[in-house]
Amino acid sequence: VPTVITSDTQWDQTGSPYMIQGKVVLAKGASLQVEPGVQVIFQGASALEVDGTLQVQGSAAAPVVFNMIEGGLQSELFINGGEAHITNAKISSGVFLAKDARLTMDGTDVTKGSGIYLQGTTTAKLKNNKIYGNATGVVLDGPVHANLTFNTLVQNSYGLMIKSYSELEFVNNSVHDNQREVINNTPAFSLGGNYWG
Repeated sequence: VPTVITSDTQWDQTGSPYMIQGKVVLAKGASLQVEPGVQVIFQGASALEVDGTLQVQGSAAAPVVFNMIEGGLQSELFINGGEAHITNAKISSGVFLAKDARLTMDGTDVTKGSGIYLQGTTTAKLKNNKIYGNATGVVLDGPVHANLTFNTLVQNSYGLMIKSYSELEFVNNSVHDNQREVINNTPAFSLGGNYWG
């Protein structure tokens, strides 16, 4: 994979797996479309920084895999002011950070890494995802607008961490078997309408 992607690009199964070495930037104004069944392997401490638009379109039968196991928490998928729309993917290990970004995620597994970190003025809509076995489940840190519905947050160090937020809808989620279910650093609010085990 080139270190900078400046034009609209498509990754399909014929070119898979795609290897990320060092830091790869998806430039502002460029889009990257990732097709079903594609594997993206981060070699060592590597990063994919999305300043443009990332479209991940896996299927239930052929999810897109982002494999950061080799670099662990030294690797990251970083939505940096850009946008990411992720459907039917599996994100294994690494740091997943969205900062001042737009993120939609549906039908995706996030495991063995940092969990999902939402920072700054990020707007996030997370539905029907499984976030398990991470250092954290979901973190809100900043004037984040977040909508989380029908997600499963299990077996993380903690399920939901709220440092600060502007708007939060959190309903019909399943949160259980984390070391701590919720850590809240903000004034009290209602988390009714969820399953707590």
